[in-house]
Amino acid sequence: MAKVNKIVFFVFNNFNKRDYERFGIEILRGNGFVVEVWDFTPFLKPDIYKTERQEVPDFAGYRLFFKMKEAESAILNLDDGSFVFCWMRYLSRTHRVYRLLSKKDIRYCVDGTTIYPFLYIQKNIKMWYFVKGIIQKGNYRKIIDFILSRIPCDKLGIKPASYFLAGGAKTSFSKQMINDRTEIIWGHYFDYDLYLREIKKPTPDREKIGVFLDEYLPYHPGWADSSLSTSFSMSFAESYYASIKNFFDIVERDLGVKMVIAAHPYSRYDRHPDYFGGRTLLLGETISLVRKAEFVVTHASYSVNFAVLHKKPAIFITSNALNQSIFCEGIKLCAESLGKNPVNIDQVMSIDPEKELAVDEEKYNEYRNWYIKKDKTEELPLWQIVANRLKSLT
Repeated sequence: MAKVNKIVFFVFNNFNKRDYERFGIEILRGNGFVVEVWDFTPFLKPDIYKTERQEVPDFAGYRLFFKMKEAESAILNLDDGSFVFCWMRYLSRTHRVYRLLSKKDIRYCVDGTTIYPFLYIQKNIKMWYFVKGIIQKGNYRKIIDFILSRIPCDKLGIKPASYFLAGGAKTSFSKQMINDRTEIIWGHYFDYDLYLREIKKPTPDREKIGVFLDEYLPYHPGWADSSLSTSFSMSFAESYYASIKNFFDIVERDLGVKMVIAAHPYSRYDRHPDYFGGRTLLLGETISLVRKAEFVVTHASYSVNFAVLHKKPAIFITSNALNQSIFCEGIKLCAESLGKNPVNIDQVMSIDPEKELAVDEEKYNEYRNWYIKKDKTEELPLWQIVANRLKSLT
């Protein structure tokens, strides 16, 4: 095959400025690759495209496709010097895209860096919410996708991925999209790149703040396409945010801090009332906030990675409503992974500093190895690791 000279990302979740950074486009271009992003959201997820669009970076390589025919023509015009990163799951709606890649025999990579305790919820619990979602929504496409997820892709006319991007030691090597000929590229989760950049900056003064790692409950757009969307009704929001405000009052009283909200990247709090009682809410500053904070408060946010990397105490919280949802098990698993138990914000009357602000270093190191970055892998930005490997291909 020809030497790789062009890298194309296939996405179906409204490419945005955050993705531009996470995909390391500047790093890849700096290594001599032509980089493009092909966004298939308009025809693969039209509802999400219409309702959840975000600002797109000024990037000449960004291409937006509105019809499958346009995408088909573009894929069939790729040459063997092209390399594709498929940043979309194999589903009934994406089958045609993967089938075309196979037809052209284009080298492609799938991602396995996204791994954290929440994903280890017991299969019987996940199955219940899956079935419940189908019954409530009548979404029978999920049945097809569930069946497809259990069939090796080569049985469906899809060439297995040439490469698999792995992260922590607990990376799940799904046999659906890879086989024995798939090469593993050991990298790390995206958050580690942010950490590498952050620790190069001057050490900030520690501030008397606690940081809430917001998950934009219950409005997160990603839930519209998953079983999580059936976990609680939208009426949950009013009582949830009232309980959050009350809990923050208790935290500030007992721990002598001010709570600051690290808003979820996809949040749009400008569309809602003041849910946090006038507290400071910041977008895009999570890692710097965690670095200078006394501790973090979280349900089961991926951003707990920053607390682990900076060795900050984590207070895990749940609520009466969350305890009736699939989040209950996920929050427990995340808390247990760091040696903690969740606090129910609907029942707590005070905070025990000795208990809640403890850091179990052994657990933190284990978490880092399992879910963020496998021990003894390269201390380089993720996309520099990838670029080094692709430059060696012939």
